[in-house]
Amino acid sequence: MDRIAAIVKRRTDDLFAEPDAFAFVVGWQIDRKWNRRTYRDPRFDHLQASRQAQSEASRR
Repeated sequence: MDRIAAIVKRRTDDLFAEPDAFAFVVGWQIDRKWNRRTYRDPRFDHLQASRQAQSEASRR
């Protein structure tokens, strides 16, 4: 079973090599799960926090 998992991981890494490299260069977070990837730009956290702060300020 470990051998099969290693083969799948190697193939998946090969398949996602280009998107992973792009995500790394632009500073995105990469969530690696088994045979899929999720890419996320952490700057959206700052955008959400900013909007929330503006919303709270407008309520005062």
